[in-house]
Amino acid sequence: MSESSGLEQMVVVRPRFARSISLVRDFHRFEALEGYILTSSGRDVLHRLADALRDDSPTRAWSLTGPYGSGKSAFALFAAQLLGGEEAIRQRARASLASSDRDLHDLFFGSGGSLRKKAGRLCPVLVTGSRQPLDKALAASLASALRRIARTKPPQIVERLERLAGQPHPSGTAVVGLFEEANDYLERCGKGVSGILLIVDELGKFLEYGAGNPEQGDVFVLQELAESATRSRRPFLFLTILHQSIDDYVGHLSPPRRAEWAKVQGRFEAVTRAATPYGREATLTLTTGCTRRGSRSSATRAWRRSSRKRFRRSRSSPAGTISRRVLSAILRLVMPIAAFTRRNRVPVILWQT
Repeated sequence: MSESSGLEQMVVVRPRFARSISLVRDFHRFEALEGYILTSSGRDVLHRLADALRDDSPTRAWSLTGPYGSGKSAFALFAAQLLGGEEAIRQRARASLASSDRDLHDLFFGSGGSLRKKAGRLCPVLVTGSRQPLDKALAASLASALRRIARTKPPQIVERLERLAGQPHPSGTAVVGLFEEANDYLERCGKGVSGILLIVDELGKFLEYGAGNPEQGDVFVLQELAESATRSRRPFLFLTILHQSIDDYVGHLSPPRRAEWAKVQGRFEAVTRAATPYGREATLTLTTGCTRRGSRSSATRAWRRSSRKRFRRSRSSPAGTISRRVLSAILRLVMPIAAFTRRNRVPVILWQT
């Protein structure tokens, strides 16, 4: 084997970290969040959800905003699996939360928690952004969620939702009414479902469509849903995921139109996610969790003693030209290193000096 090797021969990215998260696609995948790290901002959002379920807070609608690659979709998937996943997936997510934050776990599932029963869960209605009317996507996703809950004979409301989703311009008010009716059905169906968890990932795509097609994309259904969640007597939690604030999507609209959109944004409690969500401890955990060693290192104690000097000398070398033995020793001795994630989810290793 050649003495000079590229980094890809020494560090192999685990498959889970080599692709982006898809909220709808990955919801039923047991291994989708293997190695997931719950950050401080994720804990903050979960605390807000727990407070809402315990009636310690009147807020039921939140807007989670942050740049690409900051872990918003991964957190949304974790929250969905934690509060509404299938039995095995749900229990695994809960065990993960208990191991990282027992107090937060007990707010949800402890003796005084709103989901304290083993079967207690919410009905997850998961929507991924696309350039179409938001009303249609909401109706279709709610119908799909209710079919999963019913399993055998779906309720009559599912047919009405599917008909509504098939219309070219469905009524947002009608969609909101069916969400309220669905929550009443969940109370009667005896499936151990306490309420609704609605998550709209990549909401910006719906907003862009609505801003460009005001006669077709009625984004004011967001306001109606947020208000419905707030007044619901049963749990109804509504979380949206954005890359930027709603205001940034409507800069080209007229002032009266922007003022109307501002009312929509005002119905959501804003939560901002930092661009670099991981602290030093979490960074080291993430780096070791998302990679595994390729070829075994042949570094000796002599290389360990001299690696810092070699590192200083090799910093100016072009990427991929450092000796495999030198690089192996450096990786062991110049920790901590920082792992950041690009949009394609491939870790980029940077030295901290």
